[in-house]
Amino acid sequence: MPKLIHAADVHLGAKFLSFGEKANQQREQLKKTFENIINKAVEEKADFLLIAGDLFDANRVHQSLVDFVKTQFKKLKENDIQAVIIPGTHDCLSPDSVYLREGFAKEFSNVHVFNDPAVDFKIFEEFDLTIWAKPNVSNKSTKSPVVKLEPKDKKTKYNILMAHGSLQIPGKSSADAYPIAFEEIAYSGMDYVALGDWHSMADYSRGSVKAFYSGSPEIIDLDQKGSGYVLLVEIAGETKISPLKIGSREVDELDISLDEIQDGSELREMILKGNAPNLIRTVNIKGFSDPELAVIPDELEEELQDKFFILRINDVSHPKIELIEEKNYPPETVIGRFIRLMKERIGAAATEEEKRIAEEALRIGVAELEGKEVIE
Repeated sequence: MPKLIHAADVHLGAKFLSFGEKANQQREQLKKTFENIINKAVEEKADFLLIAGDLFDANRVHQSLVDFVKTQFKKLKENDIQAVIIPGTHDCLSPDSVYLREGFAKEFSNVHVFNDPAVDFKIFEEFDLTIWAKPNVSNKSTKSPVVKLEPKDKKTKYNILMAHGSLQIPGKSSADAYPIAFEEIAYSGMDYVALGDWHSMADYSRGSVKAFYSGSPEIIDLDQKGSGYVLLVEIAGETKISPLKIGSREVDELDISLDEIQDGSELREMILKGNAPNLIRTVNIKGFSDPELAVIPDELEEELQDKFFILRINDVSHPKIELIEEKNYPPETVIGRFIRLMKERIGAAATEEEKRIAEEALRIGVAELEGKEVIE
């Protein structure tokens, strides 16, 4: 029975501009992670490595990176593992395609790249398996990458589809990102659909058809969650899917309320809780601030940065009402006028409930006018 490793969205060569001085480290980590994928395929004695788009972050990549990938394909060949690749949206099958330029499949008999813009397929007779795909020919398209397998077109016992595109979920998906409808998966006629494009691992199986995004094997964005995996796919009767941890970086987010903090040392202790050298952490400081507990995000980040891979601190707290003084806000400004009007309303409140609501409106209003997004 065929045994496969499903990977996608490696994005080798990504610039990582948002990673600042850690960008180069993350680029090097992507190479290590791709090597981890190769080693995992060997370790699991997989028959195939499927790469469902965006192996590269762009078609124009440094030759040293291409040569690195070739050394990994050679390792697969030495272990009798087939690599099957579809161009994605970043490394699409355009005239300057890295796959057309480098000719991986010509150099390695164990590598197959889908390069027919129409429906394409590759039969692996030894495994009674056909792999189907419609490679992406540009970075955007309103055409679906899904192939529907009619009974008359079935060539082998097992059939797998590789597709790089975006499932259509209202408010989340773009119609020009190679749209995939849920019903297309359900009626595809495939044993498994190996999806690429989304960077978080997710199960979108429909009907009797198993369909998964493997997600990025390593973090691509600072706020990315659900990445760091490839999928082991075993087709034997019922298709079995097993996530395999590959990536090294982790991402988390902490909300810390100043209402629960006594002093600066306690705040630092909470920020550092569970710290790790490979952790990318975002801390959102909320609640009402005291002047004795000054929060300066840039200084805190600089002080504690070496305890994490990356630390980001967002101060979305706002001052206690007694600290909001008119003298600090000129009356001709919007915020100054707002404070004076709200304090008049607080003073004129007929009940404690009216006063409480007006005080809360004052705190939130000042925070919003100062650029702190406290309303979600």
